[in-house]
Amino acid sequence: MPSLNACLQVASLAEASGIPYIEKLAKVVVVVMELLEQRGKNKKDVKALCESIANTVVVVNTVVSMHEEVGAAYFMSICEEMEEYLTSLAEDLKREVESKHRGIKGLFNTKELRDAIHDYRIRVNDLKTDFLIHVTSDSRLTLVDVQATQRDSMRLMAEIRNKQNTALEGEFVIRIATKPVVFFLLIQL
Repeated sequence: MPSLNACLQVASLAEASGIPYIEKLAKVVVVVMELLEQRGKNKKDVKALCESIANTVVVVNTVVSMHEEVGAAYFMSICEEMEEYLTSLAEDLKREVESKHRGIKGLFNTKELRDAIHDYRIRVNDLKTDFLIHVTSDSRLTLVDVQATQRDSMRLMAEIRNKQNTALEGEFVIRIATKPVVFFLLIQL
């Protein structure tokens, strides 16, 4: 499946990010995607799940790379939670791949896998929502800080201008001519 290969490439890139908890998450993602590729059934659901996981890893990796020091603890907990879900999915997939059932048992296992994929998609979407809410609130707080800093700097500039204007009002200006000036005196007799 071409989309799985692309998702594996994305996960491999995240694995090389240099951030330990992103690397651990990416390793689990690679394992899950390889198991899903081996599974070969429910291609539509598998493809959607892989794309969703890959997109989530890309977003988390990008945001963590940009703001690692700001929300490191929160990002780490998000990655650990997602890693737990994906590890559980990987274990289910390993059991499914190892015990290839045919007939009615295979049909039940396929349905169970479809349900498991659906549950994990819901969990991944919940994680995405939590992550986006956190990032959005952090962005708003940062924006408020920037606006406050801007207001403070504008007040400071206004105070400096006012001080300069008041200093000029109390001073006298004497002009000295650099060209010869002729004075006319009119004397009245």
